[in-house]
Amino acid sequence: MVSALKEIQGEVKEDKEGSAGVEIEEFYQGIVESKIKANFRYPNFKFGKLLICFISIKINERGEILEYHLKKSSGDEVYDSLALRAILDTKVLPLPPPGIREKILREGIEIEFNSQELEGSK
Repeated sequence: MVSALKEIQGEVKEDKEGSAGVEIEEFYQGIVESKIKANFRYPNFKFGKLLICFISIKINERGEILEYHLKKSSGDEVYDSLALRAILDTKVLPLPPPGIREKILREGIEIEFNSQELEGSK
């Protein structure tokens, strides 16, 4: 996926409605989620339970994670802390492509940790 992102870097030009930027942003979101969720360690005792939390992340111009915080808790402290730990373990993310770079650097990105999706990937 990262190689696909590199292919589009520098080639993205937003149209007047910004739809190209939206598509690239969704693509970048998927790459970021894959990289972070690869570091998620799902606790065996939580299988079958639906837990969802959202974490907001800010990166710098080198892709280093500057800050992150729990935006919405799953209601399960252990699950939330494991999601936060996955981000801490990631440390660096791929840079967003030029068409969305300034927006991502300014606003950050939000990651959803859904236990059913993570369970299925194990």
